[in-house]
Amino acid sequence: MIIILVQILILLIIIFSAFFVFFTKNLVHACFGAFFCFLGIASIYILYGADFVGVSQIMIYVGGILILFLFGVLITKAKDFQIQVENNYQISSIFACIAVSILLFFSNLSLFQFSFENKLNGSQIQNIGSELITSKILPFETVGILLLIALIGASFIAKK
Repeated sequence: MIIILVQILILLIIIFSAFFVFFTKNLVHACFGAFFCFLGIASIYILYGADFVGVSQIMIYVGGILILFLFGVLITKAKDFQIQVENNYQISSIFACIAVSILLFFSNLSLFQFSFENKLNGSQIQNIGSELITSKILPFETVGILLLIALIGASFIAKK
């Protein structure tokens, strides 16, 4: 019962932060709302037993994309970080978000109880790490080199 209450609390945090992102006019405030939304989604992954996916969510979205977005906003040297929003589809998108949230919540209740009862002993992160270093070393190193080339290219473009 406590686990379901924790899940409801996390889902409320995700929903309120998503609404905050949707309704705020300030771009920096929207980034902070997205921060709490990303952390909530990562905690749901961790609650379901997918530790690696939850940590990856934090590292990639919070540590990478959100910080990159904030730096992009701050580097543009805009006087005000206000967003111009058209009100044409706000009401319909609010109802769609609420409907999808309720549908996902009720569809995940049974899945969550099943995964909590059948959770494996230990973490999956150690198994994934050993697979990456032993049998999947070539794709792992290839992705690392590709990301290094993309970083060098991005710094070269940004230098101009």
